[in-house]
Amino acid sequence: MRRGFSIVRIPTPWGSRIAFDQPAVRSYFVGNVLHWLEAYRFDGLRLDAVDQIADAGTPHILQEISDTVHAAFTDRHVHLVVENPSNGGDLLVADETGHRLFAADWNDEFHHAMHVAVTGEAEGHYAPYKDRPWKQLKQALAKGYVNQGKTTVGSVLPNSACLPSTAFVHFLQNHDQVGNRALGDRLHTSLEPKVHRLLTEILFLSPQIPLVFMGDEHLSDRPFRFFADYTGDLAVNVHCNRFKEAENFGGYPAGAGPKDIVDPNDWTTFTGSKLDWSKRDAPERQDWRAFMSRLIDIRRQYVVPLLANVQGYAGTIVSETDTELFVDWQLNGGLFQLRANASDAPRTLSADLGDLVYASGPDGKRDVIPAWSTLLFVRPSGSFAHEAGS
Repeated sequence: MRRGFSIVRIPTPWGSRIAFDQPAVRSYFVGNVLHWLEAYRFDGLRLDAVDQIADAGTPHILQEISDTVHAAFTDRHVHLVVENPSNGGDLLVADETGHRLFAADWNDEFHHAMHVAVTGEAEGHYAPYKDRPWKQLKQALAKGYVNQGKTTVGSVLPNSACLPSTAFVHFLQNHDQVGNRALGDRLHTSLEPKVHRLLTEILFLSPQIPLVFMGDEHLSDRPFRFFADYTGDLAVNVHCNRFKEAENFGGYPAGAGPKDIVDPNDWTTFTGSKLDWSKRDAPERQDWRAFMSRLIDIRRQYVVPLLANVQGYAGTIVSETDTELFVDWQLNGGLFQLRANASDAPRTLSADLGDLVYASGPDGKRDVIPAWSTLLFVRPSGSFAHEAGS
């Protein structure tokens, strides 16, 4: 046991830190990781809030978990993903052999910038993104992190532009962003359909890894609320914290207030958050599922082949106009050109574009992109000239 050091009393948002300096604690967590992968054959694991892990040991507990998993599973690929709000790219950078400790990080900055841009909610966790959110969204698409962070296990922090696009998981919402809202309402219920479609196109037709929250594939309108099964003081504390988190994630909708936040420990909070599968086959849901299927097919045909063994992927922002999400990525064997128009007016494009492989509407043109529409072009690598902002 290492003496003279303990971080267990240092607080986190959820209480004291886990004492990874204690061998028994360390062994328990490493063994727990192996248990889920061995006994249940999970494809991978997501480690939550790793920025709150402090460990003075050698190796760092995160490196020990990664090294142990990769040594134990040589017959199949195990996806190890982190949620790291401190933007520590050292967890994602490849060493001289090409090995990375973790495959990807949930990129909250993509979500937060997108959310502010389309909802106008700019308080709490969203406050840093209220200044030109569309511009910050483009930065996330092109560079990964909007703001370079701090190291987690290493001494050198790589620029996120040196990381592959597949090192970032992007999403329009997840359990945090929905479950922490006052009413657990989903993003699409507060957006015009044309806006939600555009965002979904950007998510699937960009080279990062898209995450789809449960029910999004059929436009579920079932609220997803924070639920738990605690008792005693812990249950009371968890319930009280719901009010603070609601302020951090959008505040209270018009006409709603603290009285509308349900007790997370009530059984009906859990059952009411389950998907209603009977609505999946409604005509409007079928149309959306067909739309999602088309995006998945386009991604499989044209995006995925360019991502194999991709290295640093720094994209190029083509237009400085905020609502023109025009980004190029030079990927393996090809140039990937996304053109998304998040405005109410059509935009003119240059002729220097590759093969048109996707258009929002049936009559996609190469030189004009309609309002709230997306075009995707792919062409062989080589010299290219970017069009000026329209």
